[in-house]
Amino acid sequence: MLSVMPILCSCSSSEEPEAESAKQITTRLKSIFLNDKGDLDLFPLSEGRNEYVTPCDNENQAQNLCHALLEGIDRKDSENRYILPDGYGSVIVSAGESEGIYLTLIFNVKDIPSFTMHITSDDFFENINNDGRFLPMWKCTKCGRTVVMRQRPSPCCSGGSWILAGKSKIPVYA
Repeated sequence: MLSVMPILCSCSSSEEPEAESAKQITTRLKSIFLNDKGDLDLFPLSEGRNEYVTPCDNENQAQNLCHALLEGIDRKDSENRYILPDGYGSVIVSAGESEGIYLTLIFNVKDIPSFTMHITSDDFFENINNDGRFLPMWKCTKCGRTVVMRQRPSPCCSGGSWILAGKSKIPVYA
């Protein structure tokens, strides 16, 4: 099981850019997680629950994705709770509780429906998408580019990470 260290997803550099405001962070997260209608557009762990998955090759890549998602949000306590300023909400990060789940992030952010995201191994993802009837849609966390393909695409842009953005609307027939 992956242990969550206090430095998990934290950024420390003397050359950090000017901090984003809570509104800018929320706008960035909305562009990653929501579709044009304002609904969560992620790959569901199971239907009817606000739990979603996105796979990564390994634990290091999972932590890099976590860092990309939480960029600009400061960790405020020892329980890995990241709090946005001005009452915009929080994100809680924990080690995955099941085999194949690297990290679990619980989002409670203003203007985004509350949800849980599990960053998983590729094998874990393949097991829940075993019917293969829909191709995954991938979205770059940096530029917002979306592609539909069976496996994670090659890097998109400098500093971008791929997040699983849901199922394609076009079914795949055998």
